[in-house]
Amino acid sequence: MADRVIRLVFDAIDINEVLTLIDLNALLDQVDLNAVLDKLDVNALVDKLDVNALVAKLDMNTLISEIDVDKMLTQTELGTVIGHSTTSVLTSLLDLIRSLTVGMDDWLGRTTNRILRRSPDSLPKGPPRLVAAADATATSP
Repeated sequence: MADRVIRLVFDAIDINEVLTLIDLNALLDQVDLNAVLDKLDVNALVDKLDVNALVAKLDMNTLISEIDVDKMLTQTELGTVIGHSTTSVLTSLLDLIRSLTVGMDDWLGRTTNRILRRSPDSLPKGPPRLVAAADATATSP
């Protein structure tokens, strides 16, 4: 009998109306995000990420169009170089873009290592073949 009464009460309640009465900010203030993050399996989450798919979705033309070349030229004093050689400016600009890409790659690697809680001491010194070759060169007389 009680089950039937409870079911009738729940059927009569408009859940959407009840949700409008809830202050989500107050509710979220009570959530301990550190406890939630402690329960999160970051490795499983990262394993599900398809980095190649994320990079493929980047629109390089849009990214490049966001670069303020004039501002970059004034800050790097490349304006005087333009008068001497247009080719050297374009080469410098490409080098700058390459270095920004390397910087972004380094940042992404550091961020990934922090998320995965990897100790910097546990990471390899470099690509295995290069490290082996450097070690062999260092130990040879």
